[in-house]
Amino acid sequence: MPANRSRTERWNEALQQVLNRGGALELILAGPDGRPPANGVSWRVRLLEVHDDHLLVEPPAAVGKTITLREDMTLSASYTIGQNRWVFESRTRGYRSIQAPRAPGVYRPGAPAGPAVGRIPGALALMIAPPREVTRSPRRRHDRVDASAAVEGVPVRCWPLGDPTAARGAEEANRNYIMELLRGGGSRHDPCMSIDEGLLIPDAGPEFRATLRNLSAGGLGLGVEPDCRRFLEMRRYFWLRLDLTPDIPAPIAVTAKIAHTHLEPTQHVHVGMAFDFTHNEAHRDFIVDLLQRYVEKVQDHLRSDAAARAVA
Repeated sequence: MPANRSRTERWNEALQQVLNRGGALELILAGPDGRPPANGVSWRVRLLEVHDDHLLVEPPAAVGKTITLREDMTLSASYTIGQNRWVFESRTRGYRSIQAPRAPGVYRPGAPAGPAVGRIPGALALMIAPPREVTRSPRRRHDRVDASAAVEGVPVRCWPLGDPTAARGAEEANRNYIMELLRGGGSRHDPCMSIDEGLLIPDAGPEFRATLRNLSAGGLGLGVEPDCRRFLEMRRYFWLRLDLTPDIPAPIAVTAKIAHTHLEPTQHVHVGMAFDFTHNEAHRDFIVDLLQRYVEKVQDHLRSDAAARAVA
């Protein structure tokens, strides 16, 4: 039997492999046609349970707080085995209380879902639909997270930062500026940038560009072009400006530090950036609220598209 047909017809065994090694799924909010929108967003979440009629995964999160996904949202989901990425369409089915900690390897073919026992308040898992079929997508471009089609339109401007404490004033200015815009006031002059688009932070290195790959529990996954790799070696801390306009009225400014890097066969670099609020704890809730607002807006757009298609 050809490999791709085998994986399609025996998806539960393939997902069991992912589960047994403590692996993850990549989840991307998608439109009614199953395709991710421009300026979309993706999460890498750990697979917790595999059943014939549903999968349980960690809830998507940002900065340690759950990002709420509505029920019956279309997802493009994927997992990797070897050098191949396997993609399937899924849907959200709400949240379910789970036991914690949850050990891998709990799947039994044909076993009923059953109620969770020993529930711990606040311990939730996201329930999603299992695959009806899976398709193979070779990981030609991005070895770690091949979500570029979904998030290629989300640019991130980056500057190496010598002293993270120097960014506190700019973070507060960015917070006040966005809040004024959300209230319908404020000018259109971004206080974080000078007239010539230079950075208003001392000891900041040269700017380079990246693209958003995924949101994680504590930061961002970025894709960095090969010719910008040298900037990652300059400093540990970075000043980031994440452009989620027009859903967020101005780019979000935040300090982050490199958590891990992964050099891909294409010489692109996947960079895990952890948000750093050590010197400005007040900025944490602001960032979480904006990211939740953005995900809500994306879901609004997708629901509107689905409704328009249904009418047509």
